[in-house]
Amino acid sequence: MGDRGYHGCGQTKSAAIARRALWLIWFASLLALVGEPALAQTADRSIDEIKTETLARAQTGAYPALGIQPAHAADALGRINTRDPDEWAAAWSAVADGYLAKAQAAADPKDADANYLRAWRLYYFGQWPAPTSAGKRAAYRRAIDAYLLHARYSIRRSRSCAFPLRAARLSAICDCRPTHRAPCRWYWRYRGSTVARRPSPRPNAAVLRQGIGFFAVDSPGTGQAPMKAGETSERMYSRVLDYLATRQDIDSSRILVHGQSFGANWAAKLAHTEAKRLVGAVAQSPPIHRTFQTDFFRGRMYTREYLFDLLPASLFLWSEITSMV
Repeated sequence: MGDRGYHGCGQTKSAAIARRALWLIWFASLLALVGEPALAQTADRSIDEIKTETLARAQTGAYPALGIQPAHAADALGRINTRDPDEWAAAWSAVADGYLAKAQAAADPKDADANYLRAWRLYYFGQWPAPTSAGKRAAYRRAIDAYLLHARYSIRRSRSCAFPLRAARLSAICDCRPTHRAPCRWYWRYRGSTVARRPSPRPNAAVLRQGIGFFAVDSPGTGQAPMKAGETSERMYSRVLDYLATRQDIDSSRILVHGQSFGANWAAKLAHTEAKRLVGAVAQSPPIHRTFQTDFFRGRMYTREYLFDLLPASLFLWSEITSMV
C-alpha cells in the first residue's frame, strides 16, 4: 500500500509526519479523559437503568435495539443482574441460541431465514457496544456466523471473502452480481462506537434489484478490521480497491463508496486520496473537526443518548487498552 493514503492527495512526507503527530496528541488527550475528575460527576447508567432503557428502546425500535423484539429483550434482560460484560453477552446469546436451533431445524426456508435473522440481531446485541471481553467476542463471532446463514436465504449469492492485508486478512461480505458486470456499491457503516459491518438485508436487496452489487467491510478499529483507527487507516480501503480491481465480475471504473456516521470519515478521506479510482463517495452524517477536540469528548463521554459504555467503546476503536476502564 505504501504511502498512498497521503500521496494520493499530494501531501509531502513531512506534512504526513506532522499530521500523524497531531493525531497522536489528540488520542493521548482522549486517554487522559479516563482519569478526568470531571467525568466522575456524571456516572454511566446502573444495570437497572440499562435494563429499563434497553427494553424501552426495543419497544420503540430505537437505536441500538434496532429490530429486536421486546419479548426477546425482556427474556435476555431477565437473565442479567450485573454490569459484567460476559454476563451481558451470555444472556443475549442464550436467547439467540434458541432461534439458531429453530433455524437449523426449520423445514421451510422462510422460517429458517427469519430465525437466523433473529439470532444474528440477538448475538450482535450481546457484543454491544464493542467486543471488549471474551464473552462479547464470542457473541460477535456467532453474530457473523448467523448473519452469513441468513444472507444465504435473503441475498442471492451473498458470501464472505477475505484477502491479505499486511500480516492479517481483511474480511468482507459481498454480492457483486457476476452476471451484470455492474458497479459495486461499497459499504462501510459505523454508528457511534459500535461494531461496524452490519449490511442491512432489505436496502441491499433493493440495490441488487437495480443490478448494483455491494461490498461491506468493517471500519478500522471495529468488527473484523485488521487494524485500529488512526491517521492513515484509510489505507485499508485502498487495499480493498486493489482487490476489487482483480475481480472480473466487478466494473472497477464504477465504484461508489458509502460511509455512515464515523464511517463517513473514511468515505470523505477516500474522496480525496482515491479520487481517481472512485466514481463517487457518500459521506452520510460525518464527524467534523470538532469531533477530534478534547472538549468534545469531555462533554459527551456519558451522554444519555448512548445506551452505556461509550468511553470503553470509543477507546476500543483506537486501541486495545479498554481494560483501563
